[in-house]
Amino acid sequence: MAKCWAVNESRSRQFCCAIDENRTTKHSGDSEFMKLNTEAGKRVLLADDEPGVREAVGFLLRIDGHTVVQAANGEEALEYFGRDQFDLVITDYAMPGMSGDELASNIKMAAPELPIIMITGHACVAKGAENPVDVVLNKPFDLSDLRDAMAKVLC
Repeated sequence: MAKCWAVNESRSRQFCCAIDENRTTKHSGDSEFMKLNTEAGKRVLLADDEPGVREAVGFLLRIDGHTVVQAANGEEALEYFGRDQFDLVITDYAMPGMSGDELASNIKMAAPELPIIMITGHACVAKGAENPVDVVLNKPFDLSDLRDAMAKVLC
């Protein structure tokens, strides 16, 4: 089992992901991995202001064969969105400047069918009726939670 830790000392928060290396290798007999990885090869726009979280989530996505474009904030993510095509957006909720729900609103105005997953430690706030995201994923989460959320919006 490989472990990945990201610590943001200025906010006294940490994000941890544990990766079962056996589930991330493509063995012909590993039907569970293949079933969970049916959505591989997507272009994902990932927005999170915490570099450690951004790197850890990007790493998890790349394990499953996705191409990941990382943005440090909502404004940067919106810039990338305007210049490129994406199959999925994953955004943090609480970011300085443009929040994740503001980013999602802007993206949904331009591309209403584009799925958006919000990752957050503020689930009760993020699940409001005005939030245009398709799925809210509570921190902390693991690879299977991320895969389940992606399968739900990419079906």
